[in-house]
Amino acid sequence: MGLNEHQSNIIAIYKQLFQYKHLLSGGADLTFNVSELDEAFLENRFPEIENQLKNAVAFLLGIRIAATDQNSPLPVEKMLSSVEKTYKKDDFWRRLLLDYIEVRQQEDEKQIRQKKQTVQQEGLDLYKKLSNFRKRRKEIISSFAKKLNEEKLPIDATRLFTNYLNMADIDAEEAWKVAITNPAFFAPINTVDKNGKRNLSVSGAKEVNKKAAAAIKKMKA
Repeated sequence: MGLNEHQSNIIAIYKQLFQYKHLLSGGADLTFNVSELDEAFLENRFPEIENQLKNAVAFLLGIRIAATDQNSPLPVEKMLSSVEKTYKKDDFWRRLLLDYIEVRQQEDEKQIRQKKQTVQQEGLDLYKKLSNFRKRRKEIISSFAKKLNEEKLPIDATRLFTNYLNMADIDAEEAWKVAITNPAFFAPINTVDKNGKRNLSVSGAKEVNKKAAAAIKKMKA
């Protein structure tokens, strides 16, 4: 695959610092003479090279790396602060360390962009799933309402099954018990005509409720 831009930049800085590894005595060891190694080797051992460079930079900046942070990058803000305090008048080290900080900053920004893209994609995937779920839910409601409407009962079948599914989301077993015993709980029986005149008695409404329950129970079978 070859080295990517980030890897190439890290190795270039490592190469410069390697010339002065004797100054790191007691701090951090640089064990790879990258000038004499081929690209395949560098790519394979890159995690070690990057970690050695991080430890060397931490040593030069006086940043202590806690045991829990061994696998974490050095904070850009902390490195910049240390450079300003320690290397104000040392152009060589200042430039070298700022080059490293810039590479780290670029990598941080890249990861932030990738995370943002991942979150956006996950949000889009969830939206599609919800859209498909809503579409499927409407199809289920429509299908069962159509079957109940065939019974010619004075009840809003669409409303009934919509409310049934809403309850089933919370307690499916209880919702089914209600549906096959008292479906009017989900949608009241229409006891008046379109003019508001009563055309169905209480006993008649009970009978309609009973028929609706039986019809719904038959659907599952």
